[in-house]
Amino acid sequence: MTVTSTQTHSGRGRILALLEGLYADYSARFKIYRERRAIYVRTRNELVSLTDRELADIQIPRRNIHYVATEAARMAVPDA
Repeated sequence: MTVTSTQTHSGRGRILALLEGLYADYSARFKIYRERRAIYVRTRNELVSLTDRELADIQIPRRNIHYVATEAARMAVPDA
C-alpha cells in the first residue's frame, strides 16, 4: 500500500513538473509574441503614414509593408 501511495505522489510530481515546464514555455513564447506584435504595429503604422513618393525613396512598395514590418519584428526580437 505504501509503494502505491509513493508512486502516486511521484507521478503527480512528474505531472506538475511537466505542467510547469509547459507553462514556462508558453509564457516565454507569449512574451516574444507581444514584443514582436508591438514592433510590427509600430513599424506598419509608420510605413502606412508615408506617401507613395517617400516609400519609393526607401524602395518599399506599398504592397510590401506587411512583409517589411513582419521581418523588422522578427529581427528585433530573437527566438528564445
